[in-house]
Amino acid sequence: MALKTLTKAVLIAALSSAAAPVLAVTETVITVTPLPGGGEQTSVTKQERAPEAPDLSFEWADRNHNGRIERPEAKDMGILTGTFNRHAGAKGYLTREEYEQAIQE
Repeated sequence: MALKTLTKAVLIAALSSAAAPVLAVTETVITVTPLPGGGEQTSVTKQERAPEAPDLSFEWADRNHNGRIERPEAKDMGILTGTFNRHAGAKGYLTREEYEQAIQE
């Protein structure tokens, strides 16, 4: 009978200050291998990997799916107030085109 190895990945994000970007994510891999006759052997390894890019798509940012990015949604995305105001103007929201310009700044 062949042994079956079960692997669980537990992600532990590296802590960083709000001003500093996350440069790496530490991934903890826990491998549990059943032993013949019962019991199991557990091993733990850690490895660093680059963090995944955040989803900056218009669809993700438009949390209420009304076709525009309003002030609370822009704030959640981290778009600075000045940037939001510059693109949104008096209407108080960003269109898809305005949003795409704002996230480039």
